[in-house]
Amino acid sequence: MRWQEVWRQLEEKQVAPCYLLAGEERYLIQQTVAKIEKALQLGELKALNSERVDAAAIDGSRLAAAVAQAPWLARRRLVVVRGLNPAASKKKSAARQAVDLWERLPSIIESLSPAVCLVLCLEGDIDKRTKVAKAVAQKGELVRFSYLSGREREQWIRRRGQELGLSWERGALSYLNQRVAWSLAQLEQELEKLAAYAKDGEPVSRSQIKLLVPESRESRVFALTDAVLAKNQELALSVLAELLLQGEQPISLVGLLAHQVRMVGLAKAAVERGVASQLVAKEVKMHPYVARKAVAQSQRFSWNELHDLVRRLATADWKLKSTGLPAKLVLEEVILLS
Repeated sequence: MRWQEVWRQLEEKQVAPCYLLAGEERYLIQQTVAKIEKALQLGELKALNSERVDAAAIDGSRLAAAVAQAPWLARRRLVVVRGLNPAASKKKSAARQAVDLWERLPSIIESLSPAVCLVLCLEGDIDKRTKVAKAVAQKGELVRFSYLSGREREQWIRRRGQELGLSWERGALSYLNQRVAWSLAQLEQELEKLAAYAKDGEPVSRSQIKLLVPESRESRVFALTDAVLAKNQELALSVLAELLLQGEQPISLVGLLAHQVRMVGLAKAAVERGVASQLVAKEVKMHPYVARKAVAQSQRFSWNELHDLVRRLATADWKLKSTGLPAKLVLEEVILLS
């Protein structure tokens, strides 16, 4: 089930017996746990009717005991298990209790009392074919939280902004989306800052965002790689000078450029294999935002051009580490020869 539908159900106080929350966007997972807690209406009895435990510190027996406890002066009890890692539990080096917990989870879920809500928070994704996932599907809801991107992320900003009383001048919302890295937790902080600054009824402008919201490092570096890969030498040189003034390490910039070139190569290879552009992120395990950019950039380069750029970056790396040439000159050479 999509997380938006789960949130709608929770707003109507419909709480399933069990939830398995998996995926990369931890902020949304945390928000979902908070909404489950609110929907259960534990109020002043929360401390007596809720328990949060780390998967690394609990085994199957202890979890079974936790979910077997009856609620006290409340309709239901909440048990949250954080940091489950199914991949780690399969390794020979895994702690015995981690293996025990994972192996006993299906039977624990199947025997859940209607007076208990069990929430399992996973690190990363989960195979729906596992016994745990199948048990949750029978008893409750399995929800995946990917990083938001594109229109979905802008819709989240707009909805959260409305909750905080914000409106936007034309283009301001998109500007904020581009200026902040993909972490929703960081976006939440910046939205709260803008809400505290905004005057009643006055829409947020680009100038206010530029004043109050620091541009993320990821955004600045993307601007450089975008300019280099777009073969826009004038813009690339300007962004490079700004990054160096802001204290970015030249050797790190070479590494980041090389990493982005690799992403472009992976995207190009995937598209040439017939993978639809919207599925490239999943195919090569890349963030959707990065994948969209990489697909677009890959169309500007032949394989020979990409190989040539990799060689120039390798040469720049060697020069920075082994010669006394000025770092700015070395990096400018990469840009001017692109």
